[in-house]
Amino acid sequence: MRKWSFVVALAAVAVGAFASLDLFFFYFLHELALVPTFIMIGVWGRGEKKNYATFQITLYLSIGALIALADAAMYANKQASKATAEMTG
Repeated sequence: MRKWSFVVALAAVAVGAFASLDLFFFYFLHELALVPTFIMIGVWGRGEKKNYATFQITLYLSIGALIALADAAMYANKQASKATAEMTG
């Protein structure tokens, strides 16, 4: 029964991430989705290397999310400078 609560939590966070209209909430909910994923793989995963797999998927998803955050920050900076240039003439 506990396993399905993590599946539902993961689905809810994923829907929230893709339904978000703000870049901050998209990033926050995307990172929040890592928690149930980490727990489900670590607790209910199979095989001898489930702890290694849990670490690897969390590491790779976090690195990808940091790259996406850097890209979003550069995009926001570009849009802000563009808006400032338009306001100053």
